[in-house]
Amino acid sequence: MKQILAELAQSIIAEPSLEHALELAQHYGNLCWTMNVGIYDNPALEQELAKRLKAESGPFKMASFEGRDTLHVVSEPYLTGGHTRLMEKLAGMHDVLPDLMITRPTHGDVAGKVASYFSQTYRADAVTAYIERVRYMVSVMASYERVVLHIHPDDITTVVASILAKELSGTCIYLVNHADHTFTFGSAAADVYFELSSYGRRVDQEKKISGCKSFLGIPVKMPAVGLAEGEAMERAKGDLLFLSAGSDTKFKPRRGADLRPLIRALLNEFPAARFVVIGPNLLRNVWWWPMKIRFAGRLKLMRHLPFDEYTQVARKASFFVDSHPFPGGTAFAEQLLAGQRCVGLVSPFQGYSPADKVKSVDPAGVINRVANYQIPTAVIEQVVCVNGYEHVKKRYLDCLYKRRYSANLLDEYCQWTGDICFMQADEGARNVDVSAKAFLGIARLAPVSARAVFLRLQTNKKIKLMAKLLLQEGRRLVLGKGW
Repeated sequence: MKQILAELAQSIIAEPSLEHALELAQHYGNLCWTMNVGIYDNPALEQELAKRLKAESGPFKMASFEGRDTLHVVSEPYLTGGHTRLMEKLAGMHDVLPDLMITRPTHGDVAGKVASYFSQTYRADAVTAYIERVRYMVSVMASYERVVLHIHPDDITTVVASILAKELSGTCIYLVNHADHTFTFGSAAADVYFELSSYGRRVDQEKKISGCKSFLGIPVKMPAVGLAEGEAMERAKGDLLFLSAGSDTKFKPRRGADLRPLIRALLNEFPAARFVVIGPNLLRNVWWWPMKIRFAGRLKLMRHLPFDEYTQVARKASFFVDSHPFPGGTAFAEQLLAGQRCVGLVSPFQGYSPADKVKSVDPAGVINRVANYQIPTAVIEQVVCVNGYEHVKKRYLDCLYKRRYSANLLDEYCQWTGDICFMQADEGARNVDVSAKAFLGIARLAPVSARAVFLRLQTNKKIKLMAKLLLQEGRRLVLGKGW
């Protein structure tokens, strides 16, 4: 699959229409992102497209409001999710509210909510043509001293605009690499590449990043009444309630990493205990079926739970168990700082918080921690240094306004035992999912590459892609729109 993607990249460069080249580059980025075959960036393609656009589209102009402080740029904000929430938290760290630019179609309710965290909002998504959208973004970006990117990994138009804005006015580009575990455009554009984790720092070593690196970290919600101190706990004998939560994919077993052996061990060790998992889709996640049959009422699997009800369950829980094999990120750290007893299994996908240090390598280790629970004060202090709001704020503002770059604290506090290849597709990259929208775009602009991708897929993935294409065609007919 890598060879097919390399040939697709060459097709982009050879594409005579710049408009089509930009669109095709977005689809290429989407495939590299979603397939995750070990391609992490393509700065040469970014530079080539910026060079072509500068040569073919005429001179650029700055907007009339030049000299402004900071502009945040987001591809598409969401009502929920860490990506948008992190951007909102960073915006709130400025002494004066920064401005925002949205680059892709966004529902009005979502745009309105996120706009409340900013002083002014620009809607680049209103410009449909790729070249004209880039030109609009350049004019806005170049009028700011600093531009902070929160982009989707395949947002090539924003990256090209960033390169050209730097050339036009010398604005400084900062990239918050939200998707630090996979491919993303931006290596050629960012003057400063913010690190969020030690996992991402190791992935970045596989990239050709031209700018400086600086550790940021992900800020977490701090407790309102001070930090809870870990206390020793006698061996548990009563009715224990274990709680774990996350999207259904976070619990999907992968390469031998699996939460089910831990659940089985805990329920066997503590016969009166119950375990609640919020997130699994029982209809689709068939790997849960045997365990649900075995433990019946003691294991409760729920797809969704309203926030108020979730809060009540969380308060009653004896222990919060991080999702596995894909951890819940800073949600685990938030629970720890709030005083909840936290346990879990060490995952190959790690390095987002020192809270990982309270996890164990196997179920026996977790059982021992449950029975003799105690968290060293030093671990809590390290979580605060890495994820505490004020600490993240200082690193962020020092970098933006004082050009001070921070070393990665997670490498200082935590011993790395992870594997950056854990999320990559298996050898041969045939068992991968393909976006229907990206595939259709490539089929229209580079049919040879689309055919090669399709033929490379395993039979089950071909069937899945065809089903998605039929579903999209059905939506098109209902809405009366073209592709």
